[in-house]
Amino acid sequence: MRKYNRVQADSLSKKLVPMSSNVLTEYKLKVIVADDHHLFRSGIIMALKKIHIVSQIREAENGREVLEILALEHFDVVLMDISMPVMNGSIATKEISRKFPETKIIAVSMYEDDQHMTDMFHNGASGYLFKNTDKEEIKKALEEVVFNNNRYWPKKLGDKLFNRIILKKQTQDKSCNGLLSDREKEIISLICREFSTKEIASYLHLSQKTISWHRENLMQKTQSKNTAGLVAFAFTHEIVR
Repeated sequence: MRKYNRVQADSLSKKLVPMSSNVLTEYKLKVIVADDHHLFRSGIIMALKKIHIVSQIREAENGREVLEILALEHFDVVLMDISMPVMNGSIATKEISRKFPETKIIAVSMYEDDQHMTDMFHNGASGYLFKNTDKEEIKKALEEVVFNNNRYWPKKLGDKLFNRIILKKQTQDKSCNGLLSDREKEIISLICREFSTKEIASYLHLSQKTISWHRENLMQKTQSKNTAGLVAFAFTHEIVR
């Protein structure tokens, strides 16, 4: 686990949002709000301050900041945006589920398509909210996910749609098993470890031209536009853990 010096810890502590003093004696939740847009974070924080089961809030601008905060201190829930710089919500959710499984994740996003919802639930999220949600639904999601250990999704999704999303993901995963060769899986794993083309070639005792050819094939097979897309694909389909 990454260690931090005093200056780094103090910097992270500045992200702490002060709460009002009229908290109840029952168990309260510690929540991280992760979003790269300040106005949205502020709106969610304002809503959380009015929810009596929340006692402490921190904010983060990307997934990496969330991981840094959790490495220093336990939080019960992360309200996670999906599209963020440095580390997006999908990859961050996968990492948090692996490193901090006791922390629940609720996606809060403007995306209403099957793919984003499916990826977040598959990567370990316990809930999904749309960005136009209100205080009452946030409270309900927190209660269901943390206290009742259930999944939560908006009413507009409905059970049938939710089941279709899960079944669709299972079908996609099965089809992915034969999509990449063992060599391609090995290369994409090294890409996720931030190996350059030259380093991968040296590690596998292959030419740089061969590695470049494999990278191009990987981009086409996974329908990725860049390296970040390859990394997201690898985590989503559990090629790397």
